[in-house]
Formats: sequence, C-alpha cells, structure tokens
Amino acid sequence: MKRNSGGERKRVISGVMWRRKRWYDGIAGIVNKLSLFLYFAISVMYMELVFHIRFFDKITSEIILAMLFPVCIAMIPAVICALLPDKISKIMSIIFTLFIIILFGVQAVYCQVFKTFFAFSLVSEAGNVGQFHDMIFKAIADQWLTILLLIVPLLYLCIFGRKQLTFGVLRWYTPVVALVVAVVLHISLLGTMRLYGTEYYSPYDIYYNDLVPDFAVEKLGVITTMRLDLKKLWFGDGDEDGLGLTIFETTTPEQTSPPETSSTEPTSSTGQDGEDVPVKPIEEILDYVLDTSPNILDIDFMTLAGDEDKKVIKELHTYFANSVPTNKNEYTGMFEGYNLIKLTAEGFSTLALNETATPTLCKLANSGFVFNNFYNASWWASTTDGEYAACMGLIPKSGFGSFRYTGKNKSSLPFSMGNMLTGLGYVTYGYHNNHQFNYYGRDLSHPNMGYIYKGPGYGFDLRKTWPESDLEMIEATLPDYINSVPFHAYYMTISGHANYTFTGNSMASRNKALVADLDYSTEAKAYLACQAELDKAIAKLMDELDKAGLLERTVIVLSGDHYPYALAKETINELAGHEVEENFELYKSTLILWAGSMEEPVVIDKACSAIDIMPTLCNLFGIEYDSRLYIGKDILSDADPIVVFANRSFITDKVMYNTKTKETTMLTDEALPDKYVSNMQKVVNNMFKISAAIVENNYYSYIEQYTPYGIDKALYPEKYDFPIQTK
Repeated sequence: MKRNSGGERKRVISGVMWRRKRWYDGIAGIVNKLSLFLYFAISVMYMELVFHIRFFDKITSEIILAMLFPVCIAMIPAVICALLPDKISKIMSIIFTLFIIILFGVQAVYCQVFKTFFAFSLVSEAGNVGQFHDMIFKAIADQWLTILLLIVPLLYLCIFGRKQLTFGVLRWYTPVVALVVAVVLHISLLGTMRLYGTEYYSPYDIYYNDLVPDFAVEKLGVITTMRLDLKKLWFGDGDEDGLGLTIFETTTPEQTSPPETSSTEPTSSTGQDGEDVPVKPIEEILDYVLDTSPNILDIDFMTLAGDEDKKVIKELHTYFANSVPTNKNEYTGMFEGYNLIKLTAEGFSTLALNETATPTLCKLANSGFVFNNFYNASWWASTTDGEYAACMGLIPKSGFGSFRYTGKNKSSLPFSMGNMLTGLGYVTYGYHNNHQFNYYGRDLSHPNMGYIYKGPGYGFDLRKTWPESDLEMIEATLPDYINSVPFHAYYMTISGHANYTFTGNSMASRNKALVADLDYSTEAKAYLACQAELDKAIAKLMDELDKAGLLERTVIVLSGDHYPYALAKETINELAGHEVEENFELYKSTLILWAGSMEEPVVIDKACSAIDIMPTLCNLFGIEYDSRLYIGKDILSDADPIVVFANRSFITDKVMYNTKTKETTMLTDEALPDKYVSNMQKVVNNMFKISAAIVENNYYSYIEQYTPYGIDKALYPEKYDFPIQTK
C-alpha cells in the first residue's frame, strides 16, 4: 500500500511538473515569438529614459507617457522585420535600431550646442553644418556617455540577437496582435493624458495644442515630439477651425490730439481801456502740446472680420480690433528723418561689455537710451529666429524658420523697417558677412524686407576666415550708402560666433593681444576677443560717419541674436561675476539705442525684449504704423510691460512666472488682480499663436492696402526682383 501510495504521489508530482513545464514552454514560446517586438519596445523605453535623465533635472510621473508613447511607434519597424526572411530581418532590425539611435543622438548633440531641441524644418540647413563642425565634435565629446548608453540596444542586438531573438517570417496573426496592442496602448495613453490635467503646458495641451519643444520632449518624449513635429511640418497646425484665442474685449482709447484753434475762436478781446487786444493762438501760449493719440492706422478690423470667410483671418481681424494700441508720447518723432543703422550682433550680450576689449560698445550701452531690464530670449532656430524677432516685432514660430518662409513665399511685410523706410524715400541696404551669404535663406528674406541685400561674393568681397570680420564688412559696405541721405543699413554680424577658442576662431586669434592681460579663463578671453572685432567695426562706422558730418543725425541700434549659448556655464558665471539664474537672468542682455544728437542718457527701467525694438523705432522715427499689428510694444510708451520666453515663462511689472517650476515671483507689494497669472498665461498664449498665424497665413497681405507707405516694387528691381521659391 505504501509503495502504491508512493508511486501515486510520484505520478501526481510528475504530472504537475509536466503541466508546469508545458506552461513554461508555452510562455517561453510566446515570448520567443514576440522577442523582436519586445526588443524594440524595451529599446525605445530605455533610450527615452537615458535621454530624460541626461537632459532634465528630475523624473516625474509624466515619464510614463514619455516612455510608453514610443512603444506604439516601435511596433512599426518590429512588424516590418517580422514579415521579412530571417537574414534580411536581422539586417533591417540593425538598420532600424541605428536610425532610432541617430534620432536620439541628433537631439542630444543639437541640444548640447544650441540649448534647445532639433526640429525637422531645420533639415534644409543640414548642408551648412560644416561651419559648425568644431562645435559639433565638441558636443559629441561632451555627450560621449549619453551616446555610449544609447547604443547599448544595438550592441545587444549585434552580440546576442541571433541566439535570443526570433527573426524571420512569423505567423500572420503575430504582427496583427502587435499592431492591435499598439493601437490599444496609444488610445489608452491619450485618455491617460487627461489625468495630468488640461491646463496650459500639460501633456494634453502640448499634444493637441501648443507643441512647445522643451516641454514636449520632457513630458511626451523624443520620439513623440519628433512625430508631432513632422506631422505639423507636413500637414500644418490644423487651424482651419480657428486659433482658439482668448479675446479680451476692449475699446480703443479716445484720441487726445493737440487742441486746434476753432474758426469761431475770437481774434481779439477788450482791454482795460476799452481798446481791442489781439488774442494769441494757443500754440503761442503753450510752448509744446503733447500728442498722446494712439499709434494706429485707419483700419476697420470689425468690418474686415465681417466680410471674411476664412476663419483664421476672421479671428485675427477680431483679435486686432480688440487689442489696445500704444499711444504717442514725448519721444514720438524724436528721430524723424534721421539715418538708421541697425545691427543684430552674433552672440552679443551684456557679458561682452568690457572696457578693455569693447570700449565703444561700453560707451554706447551707457549713453543714449539705457535699458536696464532688456531681455533677449533664445528661440528655436538660433540666430535666424533671434534676427526675426528683432526685425519683425513678432515671436518666431517654433521649428518653422519664419524668416526663410517669408522670403520663399514673398510674404507681405509692410511693417518691416526696410519696406517702411523705402516708402519714405530712404536708401536701404541689408548685409551679412557669413561666407554662405544665403545661409538661412537671407538672400530671399532680406530683399523681401525691402533691402538691397549683399554678402561675401554676393555684392562685396571679404577675406575667407571663420568667422569673418565685422570690421571688414563695415569697410566694404559703407561706400554703398554714406553719400545717400537719408539711409538705412541693416547688418547681421558674425565675428562673435562660437567656438570661443584661440585656435579655431580667427576673430579670437586676431584680437588675442587685447585680452591677454584680463584676469579671465581662456574661453572667456576668446569670447571677448571675438566681440572686440564687433567693437572695432562700430568704432570705424562712427568715425566715418563723423568725418562725413552725419553722426549727429544717425541712430545706431544694436542687439544680440541670442545669449552666447556656446559658453560653458562656468564661463558665463565668470563673466557675470556671480552665478547666473537660468530661466530669466540668462537671457538678460543689452540693447543699444544711441544717436549722436543725444546729450544725456535716458534711463529706462521697464522690462522689455527684442520683439519691442521695432515698434519703439517706429515711434521714435515718427513712422505711421499700427501698434496693434506688432506683438511687441513701444518700450517708451505707457503700455504695461511683458517679456516672454521660448518656454512660455514671462515677466510683467508685477510678477516673474516660471513655467518649468510653476513658481510666481512677486515684483510688487500690491495684491495681484483676480486670476492675474492665469489671465497673463492666456495673453502669452495669444502672443505665440498670433505671431505664428501672421506668418503662416500671410496676414499682412490682407491689410497692406491700408498702410501709408505703398511701394511700387517695379521701381526697385534691385531690391524686389528676386526669385520666388515654392513652399
């Protein structure tokens, strides 16, 4: 009995073990069949995690979205490989893995260099990256650990893939199941996003509304951000149903023009002795009557909105109808008829001001108009976006290449300085000294702004160095306009370009002796040496204007395209003399606005930024313009200040709001109005959407007939007769 009982137990145990083994074998078989799908899913999750840890300060619950969304996309290459024969499947798996690694690697290197993330719209500039090769190699060296970690999945595939993964044609239902799982996961994640809220810059808002690159990569991941970016590039923003603006209904301030003498006004009065005493006109009684009427044009936006069928244009008309214009002020027309030289200076910032290296820039920065709280945000397409903001008074559209777009499509730009001053009879020239004169499409955008555009080999010649000399550009171009008054010359400089070394930067090497005795690191000295070439250019410009008797009637305006992002954080702190706060202070800069006729500096403490330059100049030059049609505002007006940054943080006269941390820093002791921060977020959101819609929809073409400086472009073939390119 015992023997039989023991035998029975053995049979039972054996049966259990057999069933368990069968179950294990079944699971192992399923895993083996799905191993390629699991490989791609785990690989993209791993790479997203590596990237997130490297580039963001903390890990939040949103990392779930960033890691799982790419799994849905990863099923596509997995399915393709599953449908191919064994050997081809393995080769394609390697190719797909390498492609994904390259996407992450490009983002890592691009972010290391430009401190923002790559967009597919910038692929058109890929042929010009050669001039950045030193910076790219340095960025790769700096990111060696990140790149090494990213290639781990590829190493696994090459070393262990043959033994541990199943390649080759699987049964038809296997890839179908994988695709169904991917679709279900994607739908589930779309629903999950709502759990994080739908407020501004939440994952939901970023996914469906505003693809803010910095937030998108952090909250949705690299793969999802690039997918959405590519979708926008191919299909647009999908704004056929409108922009979703918040309209703050307002009324245009009543005009307060100077009083006029009425035709019925008495011309005499009776004196003490009964004789008639002439009455003096009011103009003779008052030395000056300030005109504070709004800077607007005669445009009936509401009528235009009522007659418009296209929803986006109708919404823009309505927005501008309800926008509050800025008023004329004591500085209106201060420089009317003056010559204008405007510069966007490569890598220029307050850090470049040094009495030894840049004495001329120091002088100009502390005389004329002195803006103590000027900010120069860094946008997505680096230099060209910074140039666009300073020249157009609009926020550039992220990942879009706004300037190139306007040139390729010959967009209507009636409010560019070149076009307005051309209409006023000015001679207008635009220059850039990059040896690739058409870099960022400037040979198209700048003529479209109303400039006779010239660059090295395209109107003037320079020595071929990297970077080229600003001083040599000034010397080569001054003869174009110095004998033609009034004139306007616009310069985009390049001498201040990175890398900041004495071996790979000709401008740093040329001016090395100037900074040799400064108590700074090598990189800091090299940066100042580059900016010294710009200083020499401005000194030469002023000297020649003075000799020609034109300095007293010439305005010089200079701002940077972006802060010197190629400098190491330690070098920035070294030049600043303290640790620089990175969300706001990093972008604090210097705006030079100087005229030879100004005897005393005018100090402005109001917060302002590059998009405010254009409307400020329009008012100073007495140009008829509509202040509602710029996103920036006249700094010298009584308009409330607002400075915005690429990540939608903002500064007003009351608060500094950090969108990364959601922290509000008070700038006043007064209590904030009800819902002040949330309302300002809506204002900021409007600013970005309006700016993008203006350029994408060629909005100014709808109202250019109401502008006072209509230009017969046939009279200026040297400016406007340039080839059009299709979108």
